[in-house]
Amino acid sequence: AQGYTADAFHPYYISSWNRESVYNLMGFQRFTTIEDMVDQHILDRYKASGYSYKLFKQMLEDRYPDRNMLLRRYVSDEYDFQTVEQMFEDRDQSKPFFLFNVTMQSHSSYSTQYDNFDQQVWLTSTKKEYPKTDQYLSLVKKTDEAFEDLIGYFSAVEEPTIILMFGDHQPFIEDSFYAEVMGKPITQLDDETQQRRYITRFVLWANYDIPEGWVEEISINYLSTLLMQVAGLEMPDYNRYLATLYPDIPVITALGCRDSSGNFFQADEATDWKDLIRDYRSVAYNNLADAAHRRDSLFYLDETA
Repeated sequence: AQGYTADAFHPYYISSWNRESVYNLMGFQRFTTIEDMVDQHILDRYKASGYSYKLFKQMLEDRYPDRNMLLRRYVSDEYDFQTVEQMFEDRDQSKPFFLFNVTMQSHSSYSTQYDNFDQQVWLTSTKKEYPKTDQYLSLVKKTDEAFEDLIGYFSAVEEPTIILMFGDHQPFIEDSFYAEVMGKPITQLDDETQQRRYITRFVLWANYDIPEGWVEEISINYLSTLLMQVAGLEMPDYNRYLATLYPDIPVITALGCRDSSGNFFQADEATDWKDLIRDYRSVAYNNLADAAHRRDSLFYLDETA
C-alpha cells in the first residue's frame, strides 16, 4: 500500500514448509528459491542420490565454475548476501525495495564433517566436548563475516536502507550442552527458564542516522512494528495497537509472558494483564484464523488511499 516491492528469497527448495503457497498468501509478489539459482537437472540428481553432498558439490563446480555457492551442503550466507546485493542492483528503481530473506547456511545437522568447511571455533571452558555446538558456532562466525560484508556494501549505497536481521530459532545441538549451560536437564526446566532457552538476538541497522539503543526484551510479534517505527512508515491499526501493548507486556510467547517489570506469567493467569492478553488473543485470532469475520481494515492500509 506504500508502494514497496514485496520480494522473498530463500536459497532452498520452494516446497520447503509449503512456502510456495504460504508466501503467496502473505502477499509476496516474487519468491526466489534455489530452483531459480541452480539447473533443475542438478537438483533432481541431488535428490535422487539421497542428497549426496559430494555429488552436489561436484555438479555445481562443473556447471558453475565461477560460483562458490556452498558451505557444507547448503548455500552459504556469503553467497546468499551477494545475491541480495544483486537483487537490489536489479530492483525496480521506481519503487522502494523490500526483501524478506531466510538464509540456509547454518541449518542442522551439525554432525557431519565437510571438505569445504574450515571449522574455526571450539568450546574450551565446558565440562565436556560438544562437536555439534562447535560446528554451529563456527557457522555463526562465518555468518558474522558475511554480514560484515553486507553492511559494508549497503554503507556505500545512497538510498536510505534498513537491515533487520534476526534469528528464528535456536540450533538443534546437544541437549547436554543446553543442560550444562542452564544448570539442569532441559526436561526439568520450568516454563520461565525454557522461555529464556529460546531467546534469539536481532540487530536493526541503517545506513543513515537512526536512534541508537538496546532493546532489553521484545517478542517477535512486535518486531515488524519496531521496524516500521524506525523506518517512519505509516502503520495499520493492528501495528499501532501492538505499539501501545508493548510497553506493558513486551514479551508474549507460547511458553508465557513477561511484563514491563520483568515478571513472568502465563497468559491465562489472573494478573493485572489478563484483560489485555484476552484482547490480544482475540485480535490475533481474527488476523490468523477467523477468515469468515476477518477485519482486513485492522491489518492492512487502504491501497486506494
